[in-house]
Amino acid sequence: MLVERSLDAIALIERDGIVSYVSPPIVRVLGYTPEEFIGLGPFEAVHPDDRDEAKRRFAELLQEPGSTQTAVNRVRHKDGSWRWIETVSTNQLDQSGTGAVIANLRDVTDQTRAEEAVREAEEKFRFIVESATEFAIFTTDLAGRVESWNPGASRILGYEEEEVLGQDCRIFFAPEDNAGDQVGREMRNSLTRGHGNDERWHLRKGGRRFWASGLMMPLRDDEGNVRGYLKILRDMTREKRAEEALRESEARFRSMADSAPVMIWMADVQGRRTYFNKPWLDFTGRTPAEDLPAAWLDSVHPDDRERCTAAFGAAFEDRTSVDVEYRLRRSDGEYRWVFDRASPLFSHEGELTGYIGSGIDITDRKHAEEALKDADRRKNEFLAMLAHELRNPLAAINNAVQLTLRPGDEDNLEWSKGVIERQAKHLARLLDDLLDVARITQGKIQLRKEPLDLSTVIARAVEVVRPLFERRRHTLTLAVAHGQLPVFADPTRMEQILVNLLTNAAKYTEEEGSISLTAYRDGEIIVSVKDNGHGIPPEMLPRVFELFAQVDRTIDRSQGGLGIGLTLARSLVRMHGGEIRAVSEGPGKGSEFTIRLPVVGEHHPEPPRAEPRAAEPPKRGLRVLVVDDNRDTAVGMARLLKSSGYEVTTAHDGPTAVELARAERPDAILLDIGLPGIDGYEVARQIRNEEGGRDTLLIAVSGYGQQGDRERSRLAGFDHHLVKPVGYDLLISLLDRRGSAFPFSPEGLGPA
Repeated sequence: MLVERSLDAIALIERDGIVSYVSPPIVRVLGYTPEEFIGLGPFEAVHPDDRDEAKRRFAELLQEPGSTQTAVNRVRHKDGSWRWIETVSTNQLDQSGTGAVIANLRDVTDQTRAEEAVREAEEKFRFIVESATEFAIFTTDLAGRVESWNPGASRILGYEEEEVLGQDCRIFFAPEDNAGDQVGREMRNSLTRGHGNDERWHLRKGGRRFWASGLMMPLRDDEGNVRGYLKILRDMTREKRAEEALRESEARFRSMADSAPVMIWMADVQGRRTYFNKPWLDFTGRTPAEDLPAAWLDSVHPDDRERCTAAFGAAFEDRTSVDVEYRLRRSDGEYRWVFDRASPLFSHEGELTGYIGSGIDITDRKHAEEALKDADRRKNEFLAMLAHELRNPLAAINNAVQLTLRPGDEDNLEWSKGVIERQAKHLARLLDDLLDVARITQGKIQLRKEPLDLSTVIARAVEVVRPLFERRRHTLTLAVAHGQLPVFADPTRMEQILVNLLTNAAKYTEEEGSISLTAYRDGEIIVSVKDNGHGIPPEMLPRVFELFAQVDRTIDRSQGGLGIGLTLARSLVRMHGGEIRAVSEGPGKGSEFTIRLPVVGEHHPEPPRAEPRAAEPPKRGLRVLVVDDNRDTAVGMARLLKSSGYEVTTAHDGPTAVELARAERPDAILLDIGLPGIDGYEVARQIRNEEGGRDTLLIAVSGYGQQGDRERSRLAGFDHHLVKPVGYDLLISLLDRRGSAFPFSPEGLGPA
């Protein structure tokens, strides 16, 4: 019964290999009934590859009665599968051949396969270890002595296997780590955590350091007891140096970015901000924690936020660059205009890695652009006003000319003469104002200062504007401290300033208005012109002295004016060391302009004046050559001079003028500068170089009247430089005196 209940099958095998008995468990072992198994031929069920070896070993067993033999062979199961059967056979045959071989058959298929799997795994592991030359793999005993060594360890650590077996693995660790028992710490960590990781410097044979990523694991026996340790190292020196280079590069970038004069930011591929440089943070007064990744938009002006987000979002989606202008709140709360340019960043493989952007404060540029647009607008308004100012007197002159063409009406003739004279003077004043503006803006205006009492200048200015005041029926109230207003000033320019202020007051005050002028001394000289006229809007007060600025274009067009008078006034006052200020409570409440000038003592040095050559007695019958490319101008001047008793010849280009000067030897030449052929400067030089032209009176008559033009005339040999339109009385005076304002020296002649 015990045999039948056993898991193993018991068989009796005769000397010839025939099975004479097998216990019932054979069914569990190989699927055969005892009768079926006994009916099999000797070794018939053994695998063909194992059969010969099984027969040989059985023969050996028969040679030694009483001996026992263990073998594992593949035996065919009744279902046709092959099972690993462990057979423990004992030879119980005696010398007479009686007895049998008793065999215990046990199915060890699962165990054998498990062992094969372990062997295969060990072989695979050994193959991997031997092939893993990128890794240093070695094992140690509990003390850390090396027990096994793969080729990768030889390549990385530099030791051959025979050199290192039995050596303490601490020879691979840096001295500072050995001082801190790094190996012991890794062993302890591997026991508590299952493994110990580390990244640190290690030593190759010869002491050269390399950076390695390491792993240590405990090795256990079948009972689970720790018998040693497995250590794996990978050389990461190249990666370590690349990381350090990247960190250094990033540090350099951040250093440069923080030192850059622009605001720099970076974003990831989704457009979320990941970095702001120091100038950005200084500008906004915020920290990275406050601004990253999207809270920076809180600093963008609410009116610009949606547009800004849309522009950046579209660029991020399309992976393109974008320029955006928006207002960003500065740390002091002021919104400043920023020009922000963002560009995508790509890896070497062309993959998008993020964005970089830079912003600059363009507020000043924006203001300059707005100012430029405003200046352009005011320039256009000025040109329109200039056309208006020129057409009005020209229309009056044209009407007067038409009246003079109608004979027999002396009243119309006299009236026309007056109109032409007044309007010509008006045009001359317009041109003078324009030239003054040009001179002041170029810093070329010169003051002829002298000690004077400002009350005398005020009196002259009042007389100049009196006709205008009477025409508009204004009341002018004067409160002037006569004899108590000592200044060192150019009387002509001071009169120009006061006339300008009084004229403006008269023009911009409704008829029968009230205007006052006060002048007194209170530590400085204070002059005030006040009216009850149109007034000045608050927004215009800061700009009222700007070039071409006009308070009310409708009023300005009706009253006339170029918008340059107050600019001239302020510039001239400042050139005198003073200041001018405008005050108004608003439209319809009048305005007041106040000038403040420094007081000077009675004894102030007077600048030296050039002494002209002594004038000769008036002479009529002089021969005069008039040269101008404008025939009407030349003929008109010739007729005027002839009516005064002069002999006059005309020319209309440079070469003809030189020929006539040589042929006729005139006493005086009125010479335009802008001539065809050769200009007036060259004509003058050629005449002066002629023997007969040394004493000829040369007068430049030109539309160019700046200081540089006068200097060129002097160098070319002219005696005087007059600006068109020429005052006839002044011209006659110069011709009669034949004196020169420029000392003449032939040696000074040369190209202008």
